[in-house]
Amino acid sequence: MAFNTFGIARIRMAALAGAGLFALAAPHAVLAQDAKPAAPGDDVIIVTANKRAEALTSVAMAISVETGEKLSRQNANGLMDYLGNMPNVSLQTFGSPGLAKVVVRGVNSNTFSATTGTYIDDVPFGSSTLFAGGALLTPDLDPSILERVELLKGPQGTLYGASAPGGVLKFITKAPDTREFSFGAKQELSSVRHGEEGFALRANVNLPIATDVLALRVSGFYRRDPGYLDNAFDGEKDVNRVVSSGINASLLWTPTEQLSIRLGGVVQQLNSHGINGVAVDQTAFFGFDPDNLYAVIPVYGRYNSEFTTPEWNHTRTRIGSATITYDLGSDMSLVSATSYSVARNRKRADYTPDLVDLVPEGDRVQFLYGLETKKVTQELRLSSTGEGPLQWLVGGFYTKEKSEFISIFQPILPNNDFDTSAVRVYDGNEHSRYREYAFFGNVTYYLTPELDATVGLRYAHNKTSLRGRDLGIFGNEEDPTVPIPYVLPTSSEGVFSYLANLRWQPTDKLMLYARAASGYRPGGPRSLPEGAPIPPEFTNQFGSEKLWNYEVGARASLLDNRLMLSGALYFIDWTNVQGFVSFGTFGAFGNAGNAESKGFELEVTARPVDGLSISGGLGYADAKQTKSDPTYGGTVGGALLFSPKWTYNLNPEYEWRVGGDWRAFVGGNIQYQSKRWSNLEGVFLAVPFRPYETVDVHLGVRSDKFDITLFAKNLFDVYAGIADNTTMEFAPAKMGIITPRTIGISFSQSF
Repeated sequence: MAFNTFGIARIRMAALAGAGLFALAAPHAVLAQDAKPAAPGDDVIIVTANKRAEALTSVAMAISVETGEKLSRQNANGLMDYLGNMPNVSLQTFGSPGLAKVVVRGVNSNTFSATTGTYIDDVPFGSSTLFAGGALLTPDLDPSILERVELLKGPQGTLYGASAPGGVLKFITKAPDTREFSFGAKQELSSVRHGEEGFALRANVNLPIATDVLALRVSGFYRRDPGYLDNAFDGEKDVNRVVSSGINASLLWTPTEQLSIRLGGVVQQLNSHGINGVAVDQTAFFGFDPDNLYAVIPVYGRYNSEFTTPEWNHTRTRIGSATITYDLGSDMSLVSATSYSVARNRKRADYTPDLVDLVPEGDRVQFLYGLETKKVTQELRLSSTGEGPLQWLVGGFYTKEKSEFISIFQPILPNNDFDTSAVRVYDGNEHSRYREYAFFGNVTYYLTPELDATVGLRYAHNKTSLRGRDLGIFGNEEDPTVPIPYVLPTSSEGVFSYLANLRWQPTDKLMLYARAASGYRPGGPRSLPEGAPIPPEFTNQFGSEKLWNYEVGARASLLDNRLMLSGALYFIDWTNVQGFVSFGTFGAFGNAGNAESKGFELEVTARPVDGLSISGGLGYADAKQTKSDPTYGGTVGGALLFSPKWTYNLNPEYEWRVGGDWRAFVGGNIQYQSKRWSNLEGVFLAVPFRPYETVDVHLGVRSDKFDITLFAKNLFDVYAGIADNTTMEFAPAKMGIITPRTIGISFSQSF
């Protein structure tokens, strides 16, 4: 990105940060494997981690899975609920649902591109570059449309491509059934302490149009999540309420046994009135007391925000997809996956306290933000389907992305109208384009019936271009009313990714594996202001960053399948991490340092007696900087941002028959995360958030057709910070908190 002065650089970074991205202060800132059949009686979970359906017990990588049925039983409503049950996974939230960054094994940076890739079925979602906020718009899909959620840990570069160095989050939607008609609905009422009431309505229908040939499934929802923060400026109550709605439609056509065509569409919108941000003492972010690491003090109370003009946030998700699967015969299958998606965010925030000196007396300052990425993708995969010792998968991929980023700091009158007589503080508009084509392949060879080896390779070539214009006090200091256009030189780069797996499965009850895999995030263009002297180390583009993950793991089923274990040990070497660095008196994105992460995960599912199930997970991730550009910031040896060292969860449930086909149940969910830093440890404005543990409980009765559940989330009303919505030295300091105790009832029906 071109930065004409550090003033422009800082205001752009503040704009992205104000959109909810990062508490960042520039310039100081920083397979192809076939599953063995499961034993009779197993509860087999099928996953698509290797882009083919196979049993989870045979997948030679660390993967956490949450089924839609389990999410429904826990009254889960979003990513915070889904990911809390996965060890070594956290969510860096930015004040509203749909604004979040998934962090796996501590792999996280303070740039604007995602370190965890997102897929909805076969559709890669969101921008691949750091110029379009790919880290920001992680879809927060409602559980009503989900078959399961898969979290693939570690880089997935050979099969999933760019911007997945930490892992891949996959939302698998429910497919139509060509045989049976079904209808389901769920209603939910809830009340949050310190706040108001909320509700949710969900419904789905599966319609076989032609038996075994054509079926349509449609599901929709409308949800009002209650607010619990008040505005200290004008006394408005419950300002952070969220209204969301969406619809998912899927058509499955199987005209022959060899051919399957699935068309899908997802439309979802989330509208936040205000953000989840408690007003806190700004001084805490400028130099906290080292003897009191958690000295982030609310200014007006633990449940009070502050803004002088109405705030809101709107997120939209649109996806259309077509997946065609054709059995070519001769033990080969062809898959074509085509998609078009739109990720859009619009935000209005109050920046009056920090920028009021730049506007006429009596005016306020609002921040208007807009981000949109339109993305087209096409993938072709050809794979073996036979039972010989050699299995393979090859394919090609293409994506074209067009993104627009708008950020405006606008003076407004006390009645909230624009002050057209005043000069804007800043008005920026950027357009970026990203294109990538790739070729990939995985080959598996069975050395013996129990031992196989897999190698994979992907070559990707990408191009990124960017143009824009600046105006306003920060955009053009000489004449704020005249726009300054800029065009960056197009960047171009070719990148290889690698995979090597060794898997030993002596019985259908035990599997051990060793894995080495690489991933990357693409680089991009940059330039210095016209006429500026070119530093000797400056180039017109910065390179991709690379990450290698080395891992050993095992899965085992014991005691007649009543105890199932899954574990992994890993080490991650992350080089050329991208960040904001300076070149003399100017700043630009660049390769700012190195990092590493090492740790382990353990997941357990037990059924000690009939009716009782217990699942849980434990994770340890020591993620830290190992090298840093002097102008990037952070402490060598310091923790990466929003990367807890310890996570754990426990999910017990007991069910017993009470008469007829009715069964009673009682269960719970415990989730824990240790201390997280709001930015790279040691960076200006970085503060640590306290460890926290939440307890949820639920109980009720269910039959084959009905379910009545009483639930309480955050039962002990734990108060903890989960997001730093501060933006450099601009805007009031805001701390996002976990939702207070919520009590509710749900009633579901299925026919």
